[in-house]
Amino acid sequence: MALVAKGWRQRLQRVPGLRALWSAQHGLRRYVLYLGLRAWMPLLSRYPALSRIKSRPHHLTTPLVVSLTSHPPRFWCLALTLQCLLRQTVRPDHLILWIAHEHKSELPDAVLKLQMRGLDIRYVEDLKSYKKLIPALQTFGFDVNHVIVDDDMYQAPNWLESLLDAPSENEVVCHFGRYWCDEQGRVSTYRQWPAMDPGAVSCRGFIIGHGGVWFPPVSLGPEACDYELAVQLCPLQDDVWFTWHALMRGYRIRRTPRSTRRFSWPGADANGVALSDQNNPQHGGNDLAIEKMIKHYGSPLSSFEARRKSQ
Repeated sequence: MALVAKGWRQRLQRVPGLRALWSAQHGLRRYVLYLGLRAWMPLLSRYPALSRIKSRPHHLTTPLVVSLTSHPPRFWCLALTLQCLLRQTVRPDHLILWIAHEHKSELPDAVLKLQMRGLDIRYVEDLKSYKKLIPALQTFGFDVNHVIVDDDMYQAPNWLESLLDAPSENEVVCHFGRYWCDEQGRVSTYRQWPAMDPGAVSCRGFIIGHGGVWFPPVSLGPEACDYELAVQLCPLQDDVWFTWHALMRGYRIRRTPRSTRRFSWPGADANGVALSDQNNPQHGGNDLAIEKMIKHYGSPLSSFEARRKSQ
């Protein structure tokens, strides 16, 4: 029934005028929810007893580190994002905000106060989008569970739980993914990449970071921390870089069976702040990064097969 409803919804959105109406309705619902959360979250911070969410420890055998980064254009909505992450049904061992040294003085008080609720803020060299994960890998090592999440998103209370509930043996798990090539290994432009169906798993999968990604132990290695090479090949496209390195280590990409409710805060992507806008210009961005990665490393499909056969 859900698939039928989704199909009808897609058909209706193609009707002239209905697509604009649908978009306006979605925007209004998002803004109303945003205003409600802005009013409600400070109350929950002051009076934790008001919250009905009961968090529990995770079921993993090694530590769980959740990381995100941010920069001044997004600081206005950062506290709201962090409050969502602090109200998860599953507790990570560490929730870390990685901030460039030069942006330390600009962090809002609302963010700094969240350290009393378990937030860990660490200041590092400005590695742009790569400071979300490379410092975490270097600090905590490669044999723990690393989860990354964006700084401009509402994440439902069960966001982390639903990510961890997906099977993960030799798999990197994401809430949203695409196929970077077809079954014959042919690569089309990024804008034509089909979405992975819920629950799909493939060595042709590609992680979409804005829904959150779980990298199980040893799915990434020291080579993934080569920032100088990363910015040569993928200056802004960290999703490309980390997808390639996971595939080359023999890990497939899995999309979760269900994606939790999420949306970006109204205005968070204004004025070209969204990295996705910078990643996907015509004849560039992800397409150019993929071309460079294949030229440097070759197709990850061959590396994937070689690694899996040797295990």
